[in-house]
Amino acid sequence: MWPSSACVTSTTLRAKFASRISGLTETLADLGLETHLWFVGDPTRPGHERRGELTLHRWCQWISRHHPNGVYDGEEGKQADYARSLPPFLLANHLRPHLLRGGRAVVLAEEWQSANAVLHLDWLLRNAGLRAQVEILWNANNVFGFSRIDWPRLARAATITTVSRYMRHCMRPLGIEALVVPNGLSGDAFDVPDRAAVSEFRRRFGERPVIAKMARWDPDKRWLLAVETTAELKRLGLRPLLVARRPDPGWVDATPVSSLVVRRWPDGAPGDAP
Repeated sequence: MWPSSACVTSTTLRAKFASRISGLTETLADLGLETHLWFVGDPTRPGHERRGELTLHRWCQWISRHHPNGVYDGEEGKQADYARSLPPFLLANHLRPHLLRGGRAVVLAEEWQSANAVLHLDWLLRNAGLRAQVEILWNANNVFGFSRIDWPRLARAATITTVSRYMRHCMRPLGIEALVVPNGLSGDAFDVPDRAAVSEFRRRFGERPVIAKMARWDPDKRWLLAVETTAELKRLGLRPLLVARRPDPGWVDATPVSSLVVRRWPDGAPGDAP
């Protein structure tokens, strides 16, 4: 049966969402589904914000006020509060009224920080006799935090999904046969680029190969690989230009990444050409 409500939870988003989650929730809302997104959000923004069929819920704001350096600042306290406080709120204020009217719902959670919240919600729904009306999915986007997950309990509480066959392969040794749901693209990903912007881009960079990387300033995001790739292109006689997203005050500090690059190439070889 097609659900009439969808809930997406993520502890790893900022107010400016990852495009993948943003695209998913906006698409669900465009389909006419009542859609709610809970995430660890900016403490200076509204706690609840309605955008048509999509409602944003910025959670753990009281903790974020004491940890202003992004979602990973104060992470332990945030994920504990998320698991403790969100499931009862979700059930009492959104799921129970909807389900008692005969509705159905889908809850999609992602990453290790939301696993305990899924376990708590599953327990609450079973005690309320409403579990059969809710489909819970938990999605693995990467292997971070896998050692902290109670996999047998999570497998009983939710359908476990992942984003690629590679990730499914990584999860098999854990006794998990995940359902692969590839990341999709929202409609604007297929928009034709602005011709004037493309012309200006070509005017500025000419025939130079341009490598763009946008990620958190953290060694786990494989910034060294990007720099090594750029250096190798230079050794081949090309003039590559590595365009990196500038540090955002809300993300992890760039110092660990920049210091690693300096230690690897003390003479500045990867980026010394203008």
